[in-house]
Amino acid sequence: MLQPGKPLKQRPQYIIEKVIGEGGFGITYKARHQDLNFPVVIKTPNSWLCRDVNYPKYVEGFRKEGRTLAKISQNHHPNIVRIIDFFEEDNLPCLVMDFVKGENLYHLIQDKGILSEKIAIDYIKQIADALSICHQNGIIHRDAHPGNMILRENSNTVILIDFGLAGNVNSQSINRTGNRAFAPWEQIVEVEKAPSIDVYTLAASLFYLLTGDTPTPCLARKMLNNDLIEPKRINSRISDKLNKAIIKGLELEPKNRPQSMKEWVGLFPGLSSGNNGNDVELKSAIGMDYTKLRDLLKAGRWKEADKETLQLILCVGEREEEGWLRIEDIDNFPCDEIRTIDQLWVKYSDGKFGFSVQQKIYQGLGGSKYYDQKMWEVFGETVGWRITDNWLCYKEIIFDIKAPKGQFPACIWILIFKVMSSFEFINVGWDIFSLIENCYPNQKSNNQNNKLIELDDIELISAVGMDYRKLRYLLAKGKWKEANKETARVILAVAKREDEGRLDVQHIDNFPCEDLRTIDKLWVEYSNGKFGFSVQKRIYQGLGGTRRYDEKIWQAFGQKVGYGNIGMFDYNDIIYDLKAPEGHLPDFLVCWWGFGWCWVEDVVILFSRVETCNLFLVQEKQPQIIPTAQPVNQEVQLKSSCGIDYRKLDNLLKAGNWEEADKETRRVMLAVGKREQEGYLDTKSIDDFPCEDLRTIDHLWVQYSSGKFGFSVQTRIYQGLGGTREYKSAIWQKFGDTVGWRKGQRWLSYRDITFDKASPEGNLPNCWGREAQGWGRLWLSVLWSLLSRRDL
Repeated sequence: MLQPGKPLKQRPQYIIEKVIGEGGFGITYKARHQDLNFPVVIKTPNSWLCRDVNYPKYVEGFRKEGRTLAKISQNHHPNIVRIIDFFEEDNLPCLVMDFVKGENLYHLIQDKGILSEKIAIDYIKQIADALSICHQNGIIHRDAHPGNMILRENSNTVILIDFGLAGNVNSQSINRTGNRAFAPWEQIVEVEKAPSIDVYTLAASLFYLLTGDTPTPCLARKMLNNDLIEPKRINSRISDKLNKAIIKGLELEPKNRPQSMKEWVGLFPGLSSGNNGNDVELKSAIGMDYTKLRDLLKAGRWKEADKETLQLILCVGEREEEGWLRIEDIDNFPCDEIRTIDQLWVKYSDGKFGFSVQQKIYQGLGGSKYYDQKMWEVFGETVGWRITDNWLCYKEIIFDIKAPKGQFPACIWILIFKVMSSFEFINVGWDIFSLIENCYPNQKSNNQNNKLIELDDIELISAVGMDYRKLRYLLAKGKWKEANKETARVILAVAKREDEGRLDVQHIDNFPCEDLRTIDKLWVEYSNGKFGFSVQKRIYQGLGGTRRYDEKIWQAFGQKVGYGNIGMFDYNDIIYDLKAPEGHLPDFLVCWWGFGWCWVEDVVILFSRVETCNLFLVQEKQPQIIPTAQPVNQEVQLKSSCGIDYRKLDNLLKAGNWEEADKETRRVMLAVGKREQEGYLDTKSIDDFPCEDLRTIDHLWVQYSSGKFGFSVQTRIYQGLGGTREYKSAIWQKFGDTVGWRKGQRWLSYRDITFDKASPEGNLPNCWGREAQGWGRLWLSVLWSLLSRRDL
């Protein structure tokens, strides 16, 4: 092992700083070149491998693949880590590589969430191209998972690192299976070494980038016949074509997968934005050279590219001396030049920057050629040129790929803004956008239909033609108070009750479901599941609320969402902040309480309408869990559609004999489903389970536990965590932690369950939880079938 802090004997220019990774075959060190003062990575075999009988053969294989990678590095492939040196230190072969500063894609997804399809495809295509080169040179990476893909800092370039370099030796000391969550079965059992291994791993990586989850384990598919869950079932935004490409790459048998990276990538959908999939033709009508701009953008050097863009534009307009453009200069600007500049920005930013991007955002906000100072300020805030009511100066701009969409090019805009009045500036700005529109005749925008691109994918549907773009913008910016007022305005406008200033029961009952869904989805999406009518409805029903008014429940609801005593409510006490209690906003109807403008029943009717319109939380978000106290003052009728006697279950629960009641619950459910012989329920038997019987069982548990136990309680907890019918291990584990089925990151066995009223909410019934704990994906679909029953 190399010692930190000491120069190496064979290469004294290198000083080891620290160990940054250790795998099945090697140790990776971060080191520093003393003379040049730059960091490098040095990789060596680990101590276990050094003691292996086949170690000499391994060293020879290490040298051979090291030389091959070095040869590839000489051609400087942009997505393969560069090999700098190779030597031996105390008989340890040492491979020296570039230190790539950035974040690996595994951690990126963990920290910031899943990627859009376009960005994920671009990252995976870069790695696929790198792997194609390796395959042509006889190298199989065997571990091309997101943890070994580094997104270079301040760029959109992904670098493939950590080549195994151990594939030529059969050794008990070498773990060549890579990360098992991304590896195919033939790699794990070591029966084959072919490019199809890397195809599978890269397909699994793309699955992860788009869903935040890993595919169904290959050994579970191979040995247990478990089905592969399609990525589109986890993330419905994935296109059908890409969904099929991922599934093809994850084919269980190697012969059924694409046999090369080129064949697999050829299954991807084409990218429609700009020229991302092709090289931009550096076309110029006047002989301009755009090579420097292309190279700067390709390297992610945004600031230099922005300044180069300004110089090119001034040169084309013959305005270098003046340093800015007039309206007539823009009117005469050649289309070839603006298209080339714009397409370069769009391509190398993955559609994030460019004049055409800015144009679509501006028009999406409702901007036009007519001067509107407020609209221009909103545009400035959207693209990041304006913060807290102040326009930024150029030196305050942050040049980073993480900048807001449409922020660049910025130099030309800020320069024009300095030398012109606001009125002149908006005219010049509109002329630039008009030039873009005229130079892209097949992409002309309709102001009314052009939505604000990629603020979100929520479709702004309205049955009456209502425009929800302003509400979306306000919520996206976290302007809760203004969004609350806009919500009131659009609701009244949809119902045609602007003059009255409020809705009555009839208008709420007839409110279009399309509009109610759109309003609610926007609130839920931008509050991360914290605000929205569906959130308020869930809280209200969780407290036992129904369409009938109940003073105690209503007061409890007011306390829960942060309104205190409803009779003493003051509109000035509303908290317009994401730190407000869950369900606090929108307060469109709730605010009337303090002023006596409407009956509380109006809000109850709204919640009923939310139920009718089938509004549910946006499941990608993970709102907090809502306590689920239930009304317990009603006697449960022991109804059964198939003659089951529930008196024993009733007596056991009444006596607080929770463990026996749990076993009796399992017995009666198997009897109802006629599955006593099999000993378990499947999805079909649960879907067909009679409503009367399910209600009876659930109501008994809720009644005698004072609202603490029952399938309906578990349903609200699971959905409150963002759970859906699709398996997500993180949510499933969190559900297990919450209801007490899991402790210390370990699922409890049935005998470890605490059958006590003091146990966590939702802990019981556990009669089906024991299967679900051990067989997460398989039994989750069964358990969810139960928890998703509308009769709970």
